[in-house]
Amino acid sequence: MRERPAAHQGGTLRDKPSPQAVWRKSSRCGTGNCVEVFTSDFIVRMRDGKDPSGPVLEFDFRQWSCFLSTLRDPGFGA
Repeated sequence: MRERPAAHQGGTLRDKPSPQAVWRKSSRCGTGNCVEVFTSDFIVRMRDGKDPSGPVLEFDFRQWSCFLSTLRDPGFGA
C-alpha cells in the first residue's frame, strides 16, 4: 500500500456549510447517496449529500489534488 506524500496535511472539518454555497454532485452519482462538492477561488468543500446541514470537510487545492490522487490509486483500500 502506498503512503501519502509527506506534504499532505488533510482537510479541515467545519461545523456548518456556508448557506450561499452552490453544491454539486458527481454526474456518476446514480443513487443520490453521494458526497457533494463546492469550490471557490481558494478552497474545496465536501459534505455528505444525505446530511446537507452536517459537517463539511474543507481542503485547499493542493490538499484536494492529493486527496483525489489517493482515491484514484489502484492500491487504495487494498
